[in-house]
Amino acid sequence: MCDFIMIGRGVLYNPFLIREISGQAPPSKEELKKFMLVHIDELLAEYGEHKAVRHFRKYFSGVPIVPYLSPSVSFPANTN
Repeated sequence: MCDFIMIGRGVLYNPFLIREISGQAPPSKEELKKFMLVHIDELLAEYGEHKAVRHFRKYFSGVPIVPYLSPSVSFPANTN
């Protein structure tokens, strides 16, 4: 039972974890970029700019693709 809970928490920060555990190839940079852009668009629609960007940074800060998004995504300056 605890194994499933830990996988569930891991998927929260790595949505491709189950894919990797099952032996499939990790997502390409292009797949990650597409996934992240769809996610930020949905967050913006749901929460508005300030809260959406904070949420996005919380869950995707460790993803190595983030620096590659800079030409297509710009985040507002931190106002805290």
